[in-house]
Amino acid sequence: MSQQEQTQKIPQSQEEQIRTRVNKVLDEELDESEANIEELDLLQEIYKVATMGMQSVEVIKPMVREKALKNLLFKQFNAYKALSKEIELKAAQNGFDLKPSNIINKAMMYGTTLINTISDRSTSKLAEIMIQGINMGIISVIKVTNNIDSETEIDMSLSNKLLEMLNNNLENLKVYL
Repeated sequence: MSQQEQTQKIPQSQEEQIRTRVNKVLDEELDESEANIEELDLLQEIYKVATMGMQSVEVIKPMVREKALKNLLFKQFNAYKALSKEIELKAAQNGFDLKPSNIINKAMMYGTTLINTISDRSTSKLAEIMIQGINMGIISVIKVTNNIDSETEIDMSLSNKLLEMLNNNLENLKVYL
């Protein structure tokens, strides 16, 4: 018996029920994998921002003369490092592999910082560079979180923690402008 003949023997309501069940199963599988992709994207982005924060502190810190700013940068570095470890742990628990920032991003950040500080390495200029980097980090995290489907259940605690940390870092650096 051909598939067409079998389909013709199934009453219309049964056929609709079968289609509904199949679609429901497919939708559930897609939703779960979509949620995994969205969660991985979020973890990857907040990991990138946290590690770039650490790297920017490493680049700027040797240029800083003021002890109070050096201490602030040291605290920020440690906070970024602790959060990046927390993100790595969360990713490992969920079976995700996070990719570190590539060498090109690091080189671009280092080169841009050197160019921006050739003629001016004042405390104000260094704080301004850090603030610009923090603003870029905030924007990138918000972009990713805004692209997450509102019906998808994803733990946003680490992204919220990073955003709070970035905002605190902004406030602390403003005094040096």
